[in-house]
Amino acid sequence: MEIPSREITNPYHPGQIPEKKSGFFGRDELVVWIEQNIISSRRLLLLHGASLIGKTTFVHFLPRLITLNIAPIITFTFSDLTDFSISNILFYIIQEMVRQLKEQGILRHENIAMGADAFAVLDRLFNHVKKHENGGNVLLIIDDFDYFPESNDDDLFQLLDAWHAILNKNNKVYILLTVSNSEFLALRHPLIDSAPTHSIGSLSANQAIQMITNPLEGIIRFDYGVPKRIAQLNSNHPHYITLFNHTLFTHFAREGWVNMRHLDEVMDDLLSTDIPSFEDHWQQSTKIEQTVLVAIASVRGTHGLFTRQEIVKQITKRDKRADESVIVHALTELIRRDVLVKMGALGYKFYVDIFRYWLGNQMDLDEFIREVDWKSITVPEITTVRFAPSHHEEQNSRPTLNWKRWAYSFLAVVVVLVGGAYLADMLGVFNIDGSNNNGTSAIGIVTYEAGENGNSASMAGTPTVTLTPEPTKTPTPTLPIVVARSLPAIAYMARQGDSAWRIEVMDADGTNNLILSNVDTDEISPVWSPVDGKLAFVSRRDGNKEIYVMNIQGKENFNVTNHPADEWTPAWSPDGKRLAFSSNREGNWEIYTINADGTGLQQITDNGEGNISPDWSPDGQYLTFSNRRSGNWNVCTIRIDGSELRQLTTSDGNDLSPIWSPSGRMITYETNDTGDVEIFVMTSLGGNPYNVTNMTRSDEHGPVWTPDGEQLLFYSNRDDNWDLYSMSLDGTNLTNLTQTPNVHEQTPVWRP
Repeated sequence: MEIPSREITNPYHPGQIPEKKSGFFGRDELVVWIEQNIISSRRLLLLHGASLIGKTTFVHFLPRLITLNIAPIITFTFSDLTDFSISNILFYIIQEMVRQLKEQGILRHENIAMGADAFAVLDRLFNHVKKHENGGNVLLIIDDFDYFPESNDDDLFQLLDAWHAILNKNNKVYILLTVSNSEFLALRHPLIDSAPTHSIGSLSANQAIQMITNPLEGIIRFDYGVPKRIAQLNSNHPHYITLFNHTLFTHFAREGWVNMRHLDEVMDDLLSTDIPSFEDHWQQSTKIEQTVLVAIASVRGTHGLFTRQEIVKQITKRDKRADESVIVHALTELIRRDVLVKMGALGYKFYVDIFRYWLGNQMDLDEFIREVDWKSITVPEITTVRFAPSHHEEQNSRPTLNWKRWAYSFLAVVVVLVGGAYLADMLGVFNIDGSNNNGTSAIGIVTYEAGENGNSASMAGTPTVTLTPEPTKTPTPTLPIVVARSLPAIAYMARQGDSAWRIEVMDADGTNNLILSNVDTDEISPVWSPVDGKLAFVSRRDGNKEIYVMNIQGKENFNVTNHPADEWTPAWSPDGKRLAFSSNREGNWEIYTINADGTGLQQITDNGEGNISPDWSPDGQYLTFSNRRSGNWNVCTIRIDGSELRQLTTSDGNDLSPIWSPSGRMITYETNDTGDVEIFVMTSLGGNPYNVTNMTRSDEHGPVWTPDGEQLLFYSNRDDNWDLYSMSLDGTNLTNLTQTPNVHEQTPVWRP
């Protein structure tokens, strides 16, 4: 008897939201972040992520993921709107709220008196939801809030004013905005200024592998290492994993087995088809940007990383007329558009690695270079971007909105929507009232959707870190040539077998390592000076641990501390004039600071509890460090004058090696609270800690930030010996930078 074949349906649908929650993976940290901010009465939240990263999918599943009590779920969709005037937007929101509340039996027509006053109608709707037996707090999710056409920027500012007024009028309403344009985050507006921000990136390595294997369980068997390779090719990006596995399923579902050789077939088929997002990247690029992309695709850099010098070399060896400043400007634009990711000062990688294969499969570098007229290309002095301030305005952490335009928009929204009766109230509302009178955690979720496409808090009694503003950049038509050999990006300590630890440096991609130590005793814990490229480190050459400083050639060694006790864990001040360190010269470990020339010693802690591993805040006003007052190590902060000691972590494990982020908003540290040692990140006030590495079978130590604050460097034994790794803050883009089975590398630090 013939056995009928089993009908198998492809579970992967590119560009579509999964039908079932079982098709949604990861994002737990986003749910926790939203819940914590709601509980803390943070009234407006900003979620930023590149196009196609899965913001709309997350918004779709959020009602099923959130653990707080749920009130009616209302969904807005904005994709069909063509009129983005403030009056039309609010009319549409009201219309949809009324319609859907009626459908769910929460609202009867006679409950709400309609009228021309949009604010009054919304107030009545929100009040009705609060009074309903299933009602409570309302969360408005506005997907792709930056969907506004550029011609409607005035309406965008008016809408922000309107939401500001709504939040002040209704203390049980919360708003989550998702945006794709990173420049929107720099917008200066009272509503945006106070909003906690979180980035949504690619999945973690484990989540990506689950997305690759779980939907195909019982259908396709993978050879060892195949799911990991698929995740790497697609940089753990959910959209491209879906695209890749859709093609993989088409080829091998009947066969039921996939090995490494099969991946080549999938790649060949996928790269021969239209991939709209890659086509968009290509079409939006200028001729020189296209040339740079093809040059990058032709570089076979270590572990998918490449340096500026490699790109310049690829182009200039084919056309000596090529202008390096033009190439560097093209790299900057590609980073701004989320095509490339910057890895410190000199390194780069593709945002999605498979794009590199797509370029190499279709483009010829020699052909593109022949078509470039280098003489006609100049680097623009000012890059005009939407939401950016005028270049002559004072540079703050956020650009300042022109007061005349703001006032015009402010008055316009008052006149159109509210009328003169609200004017006095609105002129007084510049701070969102985060109170929640009845303490309820019930949430009504209202979602307004426009298509697919971090966290600092101020608390009374806590240290407030002044963020270091970005320096004003003076444009220049010709950028200086930076030679990677003389400017290594990463310093670290290394040893082979049981030999002494030595200080070494290398390029951003793990190549061109150079040994700086010239003694046969341990030299450990290097840290770059932020101003002159010197390195401070710990040396045992005098029999005890001392803090030394040397230049980039490993010469001009100078003993800074020069004391018979042990000194450890040096850290430079932001101006490069002083060093903080820990010492047991008084019988227990305490924190000290000292001038780089060995003068001006000052003791910061004096509590006998054990204090180690200091690091300076970017403004130079605070130190973060580890303290053992409770029997285990916890992360603390203290003013540089020894006042305002504050404990940030309270875990049962040991929290060590805290490092402030370049912006001052975050702190990374290592902890064994989970059993093994993991890298965590939290706000600089101790809030919202989350596990970045999340690898249960290895230990991760010594996290430091890349200069752009987008990634972490650390060392791990996940590949049996100690290697140096880089990773994005969401746990994606893990890269082994050293891969040296016979050499141990530890304590990496990226050049400022």
